[in-house]
Amino acid sequence: MSIDPDAQFSFTGYQGNHINLFDKDRAEPGWYNGSGQTSPDGAFCSSELIEVFEEDTVEFGAAVATQGWHMVIYNEQQQPIGDCTLSKGLTVLDTVDDQTVLISYTVPANVWYVRLICDARYKDTYFVTATSLLPSRISSTISA
Repeated sequence: MSIDPDAQFSFTGYQGNHINLFDKDRAEPGWYNGSGQTSPDGAFCSSELIEVFEEDTVEFGAAVATQGWHMVIYNEQQQPIGDCTLSKGLTVLDTVDDQTVLISYTVPANVWYVRLICDARYKDTYFVTATSLLPSRISSTISA
């Protein structure tokens, strides 16, 4: 995954700039489900796999609150292990309007990658950021 170092954005209320992990130029048309199956539905687009670390907070949006699922999660072998919805694993971080939200996800130990599903109307402004001070996978391999 390539990251444009100049693609910085700051959500209202957030401190500092965050690198956008969503590359709109590499987003695939359509969506994935929790089993890894794809649909070429032009109303949506999907991110590349984004590597995450245990206890990261992944924040993204803008997203349509009523969308079926917003994220597919993957294991270490990049195999899909499920999907996340606002009633299963995701939290509304902020409400933009009646139908539009910013979303937060805390990464559990068994998740190594995520793929975000975005409404195609938001593709040009979609934003994904992840925070990680010192990922446990890295810190556990450091010897004293």
